[in-house]
This record gives sequence, structure tokens and C-alpha cells, in this order.
Amino acid sequence: MKSAKKALVTSLALLFFSYSQVKAEDIVYMPPKSKEAPQNVDFMFDRTKMAKEHIEIAKREREKKRWENAAKAYERAYELDPSALNADDLMMLAAHYSSDSWNAEKAIELLNKAIQLEPSNAELYSMLGTIHYSRTSNTNSAINAFKKAIELEPKNTLHYSQLADCYVRSKRFDEAATLYRKILEINPDNGLAKKSLDSIIKGEHPWYGGSLY
Repeated sequence: MKSAKKALVTSLALLFFSYSQVKAEDIVYMPPKSKEAPQNVDFMFDRTKMAKEHIEIAKREREKKRWENAAKAYERAYELDPSALNADDLMMLAAHYSSDSWNAEKAIELLNKAIQLEPSNAELYSMLGTIHYSRTSNTNSAINAFKKAIELEPKNTLHYSQLADCYVRSKRFDEAATLYRKILEINPDNGLAKKSLDSIIKGEHPWYGGSLY
């Protein structure tokens, strides 16, 4: 009887120890006032399932425009299992790191992973170029990204405009003018492209006025 009681106590102690090793934040991130927590206890031991649950929570939070909650859920999903996130998930998380956390390096890392998943997604290259341009001031990397976006979506004037901005920043005004002409071929009513092109033709800076050089 004593040995059986001792065995029971030992089993309970081991069970308590095993559960005590699971941190509270490893179970699931839940947005405030949400009742969407998974109820299956076994769930907490499968990191891929946990990550997928966080992704679903993030998507629901995005639909409700609760961006901070969505970002936290995506972050937790990525910590649990990076491979569970698709290109769209990675792009959303990259946007968070770029705009809210100002962590351009992390945002670029996430976008490069997304591009590996969807190498024909022009939006990913456009966002990558924007982060290089605005957060790291790495104009050459931005140029390469925007060129790739144009290659994938040759009728999207946004990509031409983004690349033109890089050329203006680099004082490559002839190349910028070529892009403004291309924009006007696609959309003759683009007033900003027309104004910028007219300024360059006149020898004036398209952003600041005054001489180009």
C-alpha cells in the first residue's frame, strides 16, 4: 500500500514538473477579451499546430482592423514555427517590423523568405524596395527590387514611379525621365509623372525645383 502511494506521488510530481516546463506564453497568444483559445491540452505540445492557430487568430484580428493584436499573433506564430507562415503572413509581419518596430533588418529577412515562397509576387519586391529605400537608404538594393517588380508587372505604374524616385535620389535624371515617359505611355493622365518629366526637361529638379545639378 505504501509503495503504491509512493508511486502515485512520484507520478504526480513528474506530471507537475513536465507541465511546469511549458511557459505560459508557449500555450497561445490571445487578443484581449477573446474567447478563441484552443481547448485541447495536447495542442500545446505541437508547435506547428500552435503556429497555425496563431495565424488564424492574426487573420481574424486583421479583419477587425486590430493591427497590433494581429502583429503579436504573427510574431508568436513565427517564433513557434517559421515554416507555418505563407508569403502573405510574412509580408504582414514584415510590414509590422518596418513601420511599427522600425526593424528594417528583420523586415527584409522576412520579405526574402516570402520571395522564396512566391518568387513571382511583384508586391513583395515592391515592398522590399520600399524598405531599402526608406529605411536603410540602400538605393542600389531598392533599384534591383523595383526592377524585378517591373519585370513581373510591366503595366503597374507604381513600380516605375518607385524606381524613378531612386534615380532622382541618385541624380540619374535621364533614367528617371525615361521612366516618367513610360508611366505616361501606360497612363497619359498621370499628372505627377507629367509634372516631374516637364521639370527634368526644363533642367529643374522634379522635387525641389531649382537647377538639376
